[in-house]
Amino acid sequence: MSESNVDTREISARRVVGFACNQTFSFMLLYASSTSVALQQDLPFNRALPFFILLSAFICFLAIRLFSPRSFSRLFSRALLYVYAAAMAAGALAFFKLGSMVWIQIIGCVFVGIPYALLLLAWGKTFGRLSMRDSVPEVFVGTLVAAFICLLFQLAGDSVLGIAVICLLPIASVVNIDVPKEEEIPQSIALETEGSQVRMLSSKILTGTVFYGISAGLLGTNLEPASRTEPMMVCMVLLGSFLIGALSLELSDGFGRGAALNKAYKLTVAMMLIGVFLVPRSFFADRVMPGEAFSLAGYLGLEAVLISLFLVMGKLTETDASYTFLLGFSALFAGEAFGILVSHPVRIVFQSSVIQTSEISYIVAFLAGILVLVSYLFLFTDRDFGELSQIVKANDSFEDVCSDISTNFGLSSRESEI
Repeated sequence: MSESNVDTREISARRVVGFACNQTFSFMLLYASSTSVALQQDLPFNRALPFFILLSAFICFLAIRLFSPRSFSRLFSRALLYVYAAAMAAGALAFFKLGSMVWIQIIGCVFVGIPYALLLLAWGKTFGRLSMRDSVPEVFVGTLVAAFICLLFQLAGDSVLGIAVICLLPIASVVNIDVPKEEEIPQSIALETEGSQVRMLSSKILTGTVFYGISAGLLGTNLEPASRTEPMMVCMVLLGSFLIGALSLELSDGFGRGAALNKAYKLTVAMMLIGVFLVPRSFFADRVMPGEAFSLAGYLGLEAVLISLFLVMGKLTETDASYTFLLGFSALFAGEAFGILVSHPVRIVFQSSVIQTSEISYIVAFLAGILVLVSYLFLFTDRDFGELSQIVKANDSFEDVCSDISTNFGLSSRESEI
């Protein structure tokens, strides 16, 4: 069975490179960029730039939910995708080159956030048309390539060439994306959840995603913009190591794809919690293993796992995966933006007392760790993941049978789909 699965994989280098460009762009602007120093001088909270990007993307998601299926499909024409990429490039250029005025930076956030949300949905539509045995490895390999590219950017330091490459990454992403045909219009962009078990698991995934996003927002504010280079390098190394391990499980199929995701899920949660415990340790903070690097690596790895879960939701509910991406990333971005925002009043409360700045960072990390544990133990639990794995395994078996029939009888793509 596993030999057959390996033989029938059709992992596309084109899609991997395109998704890697999309991931690299988001990593560099949301987590690695020091450009938010300019905003930090005039706005009263840390990581203001990522906050406005995430907020813009979230508002875009809310607006899209009001669209009809036909209008929704028209958002993903090739011409419009290039418009989105150009807008993202212009917004990134505003961060890097157009001065430090707050209003320019905020407009740049809108220019990045809205098209970034739309490109994420386009990637959801692209991956959703594939078999799970192809789409999940492509997500992990694309994220692994993105981690490697980010590491190269960090090693090279700030340069005109590096900035130009970052700004052009969205265009490279669109070049490699598989645009759906115009006639492929979904009958509905609502989540079709006929089974009570699938409906419950989908709700738990989304609720847990919100809590993980809040935790990531809180943890990210501990990492000061001016000192992000070294921790970001360590983070990318840790993220790459995790992804290599996750890919070895996923591609081997030794425990089944659902079980492989389950193990990856556990590891990302463990990495985030390790980071929480290392935050107050000055021994690690002054060296190359800051707790924030572990936490961020765990969160970015968790994001790759969640993307895979959004694809699973689309398959199990027979819903256009771009819509499950919309629901999933709405929850994730709303949570992260809220975490960034709420960390500011938390810091103000404790700064008014005799607590030192380092202790405040630990308090924020502690709150984030509590949210991670609550999500893992009570929201989307290990048992829930086990139940989901069984459903995925049954669904994969059905897909295997359909694939064998299509191959043996030489059916066309349309005939295979029917």
